[in-house]
Amino acid sequence: MFFLIPMLLLAQEPPVKAATAPQEPPAAAKPADPALELVGKKAPDFTLPDQSDKPVALKEAKQAKKWVVLAFYPADMTAGCTLQNKSYTAGKDKFAPLNALVYTISTQDTKSKQKFCERDALTNTLLSDVGGKVAEAYGVLNKERGVARRVTFYINPKGKVVAVDSKINVKSAAEDTVAMLQKLQEAKP
Repeated sequence: MFFLIPMLLLAQEPPVKAATAPQEPPAAAKPADPALELVGKKAPDFTLPDQSDKPVALKEAKQAKKWVVLAFYPADMTAGCTLQNKSYTAGKDKFAPLNALVYTISTQDTKSKQKFCERDALTNTLLSDVGGKVAEAYGVLNKERGVARRVTFYINPKGKVVAVDSKINVKSAAEDTVAMLQKLQEAKP
């Protein structure tokens, strides 16, 4: 039995170059997070009132050679911010052995902070940054909403920002902060 296989001969033509559309310039790189740009730099100084209207100054912590944790959060009496501050209240005693002061900061006034502390039995130090100047100096102010992003800064006793954390677990904020402080303090300069 014979099978005939038809053969087609294709004429070889020179390759055709595809027409190319004009190249658009590459998209601009996403701007770096201004909060991260503070790592290795002197922490912006501030004096803010706490929930009792007592002024708290960063330079005093530096003079006392203390580590400082600045935990910015969006708003008093909201779900995630309540969990975060409750975590810091529950873990408050763990910071003294680490020679550290912890301040949580939002853009609400001291009256809001007082109500927040009363409502949720908070005993950690909450700072009032009305107008958001400190949040802006640290690169965490959401200007459209007038609130800070949830970001935590670690400042060494020399006043330099040595770490920034923007992936906060609000339920374990204090535990995570203790672990980060221990890690930073164990690292050799």
